[in-house]
Amino acid sequence: MNMQLTAIVAENKLLDREKLAHYAHDLGFKVVSKVASGEWLIDECEKYEPDIINCCTISQVQVF
Repeated sequence: MNMQLTAIVAENKLLDREKLAHYAHDLGFKVVSKVASGEWLIDECEKYEPDIINCCTISQVQVF
């Protein structure tokens, strides 16, 4: 059985949020939500209980 990790992408800038979600998807994560930070992130974490929460800006992303 192949388990897929779930992730929430949290970024205030819409374009960067979409890019981060795209990267996560390409790496094999199931993105369950894309939100800005703050209360939205807390609500989505309670709702989806993701394996990973991505809260960085696009300039902090490093691809290996």
